[in-house]
Amino acid sequence: MRKIKGKGSEDRVEAFLREKGFRILARNYRKVFGEIDIIAEKEGEVWFFEVKTVNENFPPIDKIDRRKILRMVKVAETFMTEKELNLPSRFFLVEVGEDIKLTEIDAW
Repeated sequence: MRKIKGKGSEDRVEAFLREKGFRILARNYRKVFGEIDIIAEKEGEVWFFEVKTVNENFPPIDKIDRRKILRMVKVAETFMTEKELNLPSRFFLVEVGEDIKLTEIDAW
């Protein structure tokens, strides 16, 4: 059930990002040390998105700790190296409930 809900949320976010002019570069990009749900590019920047479905008992922001952020950065660096991209990057938590809310993560 959790995977199905997560995939549905990621599908909604992907459609939302496309509407906003993003080009999707990857979904569920996995490495041994972590995963990034959606990677997209817009206006010369690469954006890395962690998608979380809203749960009233446990807000999504509470699921992003420093260790998770460091894993995201490591995965992002690997992606950029593999794709030979030398562009600025940004990291976001995407909360999916009735609406879609983006919160930038300070990864540095």
